[in-house]
Amino acid sequence: MKPTLFYIIVVFLFSLIPFSGIGYFGTMITDNYSVEHAKTQLKKDTDKLTTKEIQQKTKIIEKVEKKIGQQQLLWIGLASIGFISGISLLRNKKKITKK
Repeated sequence: MKPTLFYIIVVFLFSLIPFSGIGYFGTMITDNYSVEHAKTQLKKDTDKLTTKEIQQKTKIIEKVEKKIGQQQLLWIGLASIGFISGISLLRNKKKITKK
């Protein structure tokens, strides 16, 4: 492998880390404003809603919360893959860039 291609791959893998951090914080904000706001509104409206409506809205909120949690795990996974792969490539640089 040519050294320039090797370094492009390494830079790409290490650039996954800050982009994953931005994505993770974005999902944290979504979780805070979407899910918590929906839970707060549901608590306010408990007097006006029937128990069946409350259960339905609670299920919807839980689905959204689960989806956001999965997205957060995805961002953590991408950052981990980028870090581990980048380090392992740098450690084996001589073997990979041999002609």
